[in-house]
Amino acid sequence: MKTALGLGLLCVLVGCSVPHDPTGGGELAITKHENGTTASRGYVMTNLESDEPIKVGDWVYFYADGQKYKQGSYCEGLMEGVWTFWHENGQKKGAGTYKNGKFEAVRSYWHKNGERIK
Repeated sequence: MKTALGLGLLCVLVGCSVPHDPTGGGELAITKHENGTTASRGYVMTNLESDEPIKVGDWVYFYADGQKYKQGSYCEGLMEGVWTFWHENGQKKGAGTYKNGKFEAVRSYWHKNGERIK
């Protein structure tokens, strides 16, 4: 766990844009829907100040039927980089960029039928 905390501190000091570590230095966390299917899968580490878990590294979220809902990365609990979203039918819905947890720009959008809008 000390290694995970050290890597998290490194992320704070030098930023999350240095070589991407899919785990973000954290430990695997999986949540489930009421029906037992995976709701989310990603990594968490303990916040030294609050002793609460924070999301780090790559995360993927799923609809209750198992289709992907969204996928992207967290740095110190904030959405970072490109995030991709899907419609419930499995067609890609959109992709956008986040910086320090704030939405920056839409990269692309698609209709439920798979036709690209932007």
